[in-house]
Amino acid sequence: MQRREEHRRQKDSREEEASAEAADQAAESGSKVSAEAAKLLEEVDDLLDEIENPEEFVKAFVQKGGQ
Repeated sequence: MQRREEHRRQKDSREEEASAEAADQAAESGSKVSAEAAKLLEEVDDLLDEIENPEEFVKAFVQKGGQ
């Protein structure tokens, strides 16, 4: 019975470590995505600053009636 309890504790410990590692990887991945999104938004903003009428430019890409 003691062996089962030890085995269960070891298993729980490994699962906790794996969970913590997964959380760290998700946080790192999330920060990379956030940085890439911010960079992309900055590029879009710069592009729209260069266009005379950015509102019309954006409206040209809106789909209408299932097009």
